[in-house]
Amino acid sequence: MFSCKSFCDLSICESKISDLKQLCETLIELGYQTVAINQSMKEFVISSKKKKKGVEQSNIVPEPVHLEDLQKMFEGKLTIVNRLTFEFSDQLQAHQIIQNPVTKKYHLLAAIPKTQAAYNFTCSHLNVDIVTFDPGNKYPIKHQRKMYNFAARRGLYFELLYSPAASDGTTRQHIITRGHMYYYFGKSKNVLISSNASVPLQLKGPYDVINIGLLFGLSEEQSKFSISEAGRKVLQHGACRRLGKIAPVLVEHSVQNSEDHTNDNGEDHDEDNSGSVKKRPRIS
Repeated sequence: MFSCKSFCDLSICESKISDLKQLCETLIELGYQTVAINQSMKEFVISSKKKKKGVEQSNIVPEPVHLEDLQKMFEGKLTIVNRLTFEFSDQLQAHQIIQNPVTKKYHLLAAIPKTQAAYNFTCSHLNVDIVTFDPGNKYPIKHQRKMYNFAARRGLYFELLYSPAASDGTTRQHIITRGHMYYYFGKSKNVLISSNASVPLQLKGPYDVINIGLLFGLSEEQSKFSISEAGRKVLQHGACRRLGKIAPVLVEHSVQNSEDHTNDNGEDHDEDNSGSVKKRPRIS
């Protein structure tokens, strides 16, 4: 059973079973108890398959990695689940994925909205567990405090990935800027930190990740929450989604869930080229 005190990494890149075994062994050594094997689905895959006639709907979404051998190998030491992350630009694409019978085999679902409409739809209606992003790309999305808080009330979590930050300076700037935007819009509530690691060298220990969270604008308590209790809540949300039930969302008076008492005046925000957050007053 998943303990709220255990550490989790809910984004490990899909790979061969032998490579996943090494990653799982490293995760156990570092002190993690829950991990999600992430399979990514690019938008062009959705578009190209839609254009082909005679292609069954079930072929659009890849089958989840078979984890039975890994689960038996690390039984009692590591909880291993499947996760699907997909990109989309419009509601039709998202609907096609969510309603796909193969999608229901995944324990967790994460969405990467690429347009403003897709982002608003994800926060307000899309039945997923995690809102994430591609740290290597910058999408033309204007953020609003109201939309962030609406997604948080629905039980969605906003993900930050730490291993891509080591790849190059531009990617690192994008990730840090997004982390600080999450603080600006929602006081960093409902933030989940994952590695997105593909090799053991990209993994960090839980307390190193807590320190990295400070760079993302989180407090020490929020950083610890983002790799422990946040993971339990995401897994609970995913389990309720698969059963067709509504996950209970508890309002806690803690640092992680502290409400932003600043009045939401409807301003839109985006990032300039320097990575800073700019305000765009709403035109009445």
